[in-house]
Amino acid sequence: MPKPLPTQAGSGQPALTARPHRNHGLFSDHYLDHTLSERADWRLFGQTAEVRAARSRVAAIVAAYSPSANEAQTESGLIKPVLDALGHTVEVQASLTAPGTAKKPDYVFYHDQAALEANKGKKLTEELLAGRAYAVGDAK
Repeated sequence: MPKPLPTQAGSGQPALTARPHRNHGLFSDHYLDHTLSERADWRLFGQTAEVRAARSRVAAIVAAYSPSANEAQTESGLIKPVLDALGHTVEVQASLTAPGTAKKPDYVFYHDQAALEANKGKKLTEELLAGRAYAVGDAK
């Protein structure tokens, strides 16, 4: 059973400042506050040595990071080290064909290094990404 959120004095409503997350609209607050904590896979989070080690690596990176308004410095000093610590295989600034134009997302996430190498330096299409990559990402 998840631990209930602290409530605002006398209201019975969750205290907005007590949330364990800083939601910026990607997920609903209801999902983060209630639904997510009920998922079996979420309850297991942090209970394995592998997850504890990854959280420790990320915490060390975040603690050592000096914030910067420069996007390239943020990616170099924070985003890329966190992605590496979590074991992601990414290609940076790959050319991606999109309807009507070409795009260069910050990252293309691959299943493994062999999949990345098979596509490296190519203008990526749906066919080239199918079965090799699982996401694209942009860091801001």
